[in-house]
Amino acid sequence: MLHAKELGFTAAKLEVTLSGPYNHSGMDEPDEKVTEVVAACREAVGPDFVLMVDVQYAWNDVERALNTLKDWRDLDIYFIETPLQIDDLAGYARLHDESPVPVAAGEWQNTRFEFIDLMDIGKVDIAQPDVGRVGGLTEALRVCDLAAERGRRIIPHCWKTGISIAASAHLATVTPHCPFFEFLPAELGFADLHVEFLDVDRRVGVIFYQLFTDDDGIFIVVAIKGHEADEHVASQGQFPQVGGSSIGQDLAFFHSVTDVDNRSLVEAGSFIQT
Repeated sequence: MLHAKELGFTAAKLEVTLSGPYNHSGMDEPDEKVTEVVAACREAVGPDFVLMVDVQYAWNDVERALNTLKDWRDLDIYFIETPLQIDDLAGYARLHDESPVPVAAGEWQNTRFEFIDLMDIGKVDIAQPDVGRVGGLTEALRVCDLAAERGRRIIPHCWKTGISIAASAHLATVTPHCPFFEFLPAELGFADLHVEFLDVDRRVGVIFYQLFTDDDGIFIVVAIKGHEADEHVASQGQFPQVGGSSIGQDLAFFHSVTDVDNRSLVEAGSFIQT
């Protein structure tokens, strides 16, 4: 996380999954330990760095989630991602009403209709459509419109390859209520397979971080026709096969700022997994 800050990122998402179905390395720590980790990260980065937290569906009921989140009131957490199982819409609604931390969810949702339930019944504060899962850019834009109508924010879920990152970047630039999107530079990855993916993406010109970031941490999304990658390089690249387990270890994002002279400017931020 501190490395991300050194690179110019201004925000981070901590994946603190110490229990539950996606626990790190079989860990089964009490919820107090999650709060301890989050508090330590806040102290490390200081008060001016934006922090989000993803617990990956760790809590099996809303009371347990609320008992933990009430201790985060003074930690200034931007959102808590997927605290409950995604079909517990009543639980999400209670979190919206009672939690001191805004709630984000939607990485698994398919089509805008599932997001309607998530926003209208579950009352999530931040919808997270994944362009590759929700039904492509068109369906993602429909979800963005629905969120705007309801006064909700959009932060696309995305951490896989440069193609999906590029799609999310362009989705962010046309979505005024999208303050961040996820992005992983190879410098912040420590899973070998994920770093290899990012290195391949960089060779085919899809990762923009190295090429179009200035010294102030501003990320520039250039105007291109679709995803223009060198087909020859892409065909020659050794793309690793993906197994059944998760590839990524670290996540990052950017904050959408403005559009100047046909260039969309995005302020650098980062999602880092602990």
